[in-house]
This record gives sequence, C-alpha cells and structure tokens, in this order.
Amino acid sequence: MKLSGRLLLILAAFVASFHFVEAQPGLGVGSSGLTVKTSPTGKFGFIGRLYFDVGSNNFIVPQVNLIRWFINEEKAKFYGGFGLNAAITIDDGFNYSSTGLRLPLGIEYFPFESKPFSIAVEGGLLLNTAEDYNTLGFTSLVELTFYLGKPNKE
Repeated sequence: MKLSGRLLLILAAFVASFHFVEAQPGLGVGSSGLTVKTSPTGKFGFIGRLYFDVGSNNFIVPQVNLIRWFINEEKAKFYGGFGLNAAITIDDGFNYSSTGLRLPLGIEYFPFESKPFSIAVEGGLLLNTAEDYNTLGFTSLVELTFYLGKPNKE
C-alpha cells in the first residue's frame, strides 16, 4: 500500500472513532508529542497522537488508538486497546518508512475534583513493519491532558 493509502486508513480510523464514543475532547502534550483524546466517562475511547522527530531522523508519526476503560474509578482510570501508527520521513518529500500495530495499556490519574486535567502513564507492545524488516518492541510515554467543556455524565 502506498503512503497515501496508509495515511487515508489512519485518517479514516481517526474520524470513525468519534462516531463510536461519547466525545468530550481533550488536548495534551507528552513524551509522545501532541495528543487528542476523548473523555474517559464511557466504556470506549479514542487517543490520537502526532510525534515529531526533527534532527538526524526527520520524521513524523501519526497514531490512532481505540481503547476500552477496564477500571473506571473516580480518581484513576485503567485502559487497554489497540492502535495503528505510520512513520513518515520528511527529508526529500514525504516518504513512507514503516507501519506499526500498537497494544497500549495505561493509567490516567485525575488530581483535581473537577477532572479537567489528567496525567497518564502508558506502556505497551509495538510491532513495526517495513519493506525490509519487522521489529517487536516496548513503547512507553507520560502525558498531560486538559479536557475541554463539561464532563459527560457517567
């Protein structure tokens, strides 16, 4: 599949995910780059991320994750799910580098009673595939998120 087809697949998953979850958007930043999330008030959620590496590698990695909340306590929420990502080099135009399958597990902590702000820690498996190699590795991140609007009713 060419680069444009893979990006369209990731974009379609991003758009479709908002139809399956109650979306109270959250915007965040962390070790994984920029984040867009849905509020953890339902059983299912969405996490979209965009990671940039400018320097020696020069690439961007868009990522979409569909998650399920397994433990939904007042102050902390535990989730797991699956996701897709694509690494795109930007040296001489946009060139596809690899595609990945993610299996994230994470915990999101809400330090304030009104829940507009959260701190998340996530880890998981990542299978990257490219034309000439496949790799299986571990991924981890720390993230700060601010949720917009009023929380949805649980």
